[in-house]
Amino acid sequence: MRYPEKSNDEVYNRIILLMQENGITQAELADHLGVQRATLASWRNNKKRSYLKYIDSIAEYFGVTYDFILHGSQALDHNHLTPDEKTIISKYRSLSMEERSLLLKIINAI
Repeated sequence: MRYPEKSNDEVYNRIILLMQENGITQAELADHLGVQRATLASWRNNKKRSYLKYIDSIAEYFGVTYDFILHGSQALDHNHLTPDEKTIISKYRSLSMEERSLLLKIINAI
């Protein structure tokens, strides 16, 4: 997938914001992505945009869209969701990463 050009600072700041909101450390995210912690820090000034190959994994990890990470907005249109779907999404987003992982295992087992 080809992603449009974005400022490294904007993307980096959104990733940091997601980490803070979810109580995730750089070490935890780096472990999840299979990279060194220093790699995450290097993304801020990385002219080659090496973070792009990890955008989908980061988005999935935090339960957001790649559009949010790149542009700051979710691609999900809540106007087309049923009330039950809105409730499920809202409750999912309030879960810790560990609870999200457990819930996804349960859903996948159904």
